[in-house]
Amino acid sequence: MSADRVDPANAQELANIAGEIGADVLKGDLRHPSDTGGWQLDDIDLEEYLARYRDQQVVVIIAPLGRAPDPTYTCGVCGFVMDEGPRVPAM
Repeated sequence: MSADRVDPANAQELANIAGEIGADVLKGDLRHPSDTGGWQLDDIDLEEYLARYRDQQVVVIIAPLGRAPDPTYTCGVCGFVMDEGPRVPAM
């Protein structure tokens, strides 16, 4: 079963219960591809994170809360915040 969106209050309640019983709870904006080419949840590389659970039986619950905001990029030279990624100047 999947949903387009889960009520944020219900998702938070589920996260609180999971945390209370000792489960790992992650929350953030899911992106693909990341700088490393894989899946990233905020600043967590999910491939690296999930590697610690290799060969274990797990339960994964995903509660979509809505569309993530478009990412922004900060120019390393002037500090200007841009809506699009860095571009290589034409030669």
